[in-house]
Amino acid sequence: LEDVDLLHSAVLNRHKAVSADEGSPGDSDQDSEKPGKPRKGRRGRLTLSCLLNALDGPTATTGRLLFMTTNDRDALDPALLRSGRIDYELEFKPAVPEQIQRLFLRFYSDFSCPQGSNNDAKLKEGGTADLAERFAQSLEESGRNFTTADVQRHLMKRKKSPER
Repeated sequence: LEDVDLLHSAVLNRHKAVSADEGSPGDSDQDSEKPGKPRKGRRGRLTLSCLLNALDGPTATTGRLLFMTTNDRDALDPALLRSGRIDYELEFKPAVPEQIQRLFLRFYSDFSCPQGSNNDAKLKEGGTADLAERFAQSLEESGRNFTTADVQRHLMKRKKSPER
């Protein structure tokens, strides 16, 4: 489930303040506006209970791995995050200068040479190590946080010219 925090309001924390748009006209059928008709809810609506049952309730399947991503973990309902439903959490943090240098060196290394040969020496002699250090330092000095995906995207655009 990618971006589970955006999946539906059902997965959001029930204990936070109720949103102002909860009573909007789109939440009910048009028939419910007629006098004398009972108000009906939308059919097929996703609820937190349905989602939890699909994950580990009577309708859950066994022998599967489920990956969920979110950009706002704190917005998710605690029932969704409890131990047993979420067994392992991994946070992707911004890249540190050492990672950026390694990405740069690996990206501009000569893959025709077997690993462990003189490849590392060639990189250092050719100034690639110095370029990698300056590149990482410039990203750090920018004050912005970059993920490894951001760094890779930048390097892909400059495949043939590490100096840029």
